[in-house]
Amino acid sequence: LVIGWGRIGKCLAQQLKQLGANVTVAARKQQDLAIAQALGYGAVHTENIERTLPRYHVIFNTVPAPMLNAQMCKKCDPDCILIELASTPGIEGNNVISALALPGRFAPESSGKLIAGTVIRLLKGKENVL
Repeated sequence: LVIGWGRIGKCLAQQLKQLGANVTVAARKQQDLAIAQALGYGAVHTENIERTLPRYHVIFNTVPAPMLNAQMCKKCDPDCILIELASTPGIEGNNVISALALPGRFAPESSGKLIAGTVIRLLKGKENVL
């Protein structure tokens, strides 16, 4: 499960799929869920994550907001690996692998290019900025 359909969530889902993983994406917008499904991913609305937790072997969180509380994490398979990638943790619990801001730490050049491209794209949409 990849929680979040932002820049990191999209890239992560694609990489996992290329490695042969059966990937499900959790997002809050119906449009994002539709796109994820069209790209061949499973899709679950963030409001419905809790009931689907027992089926996942690995859960990545990319959303910098509370997503899975400790009580919800107890519903996960006991062997499930929980990995926190968001800059602000969204998964509570003792068994969470904290990899906060991992892309920027271990792939700074690629992350920098992605961030720079996004900033330039956003700024081009505003008059008199560039």
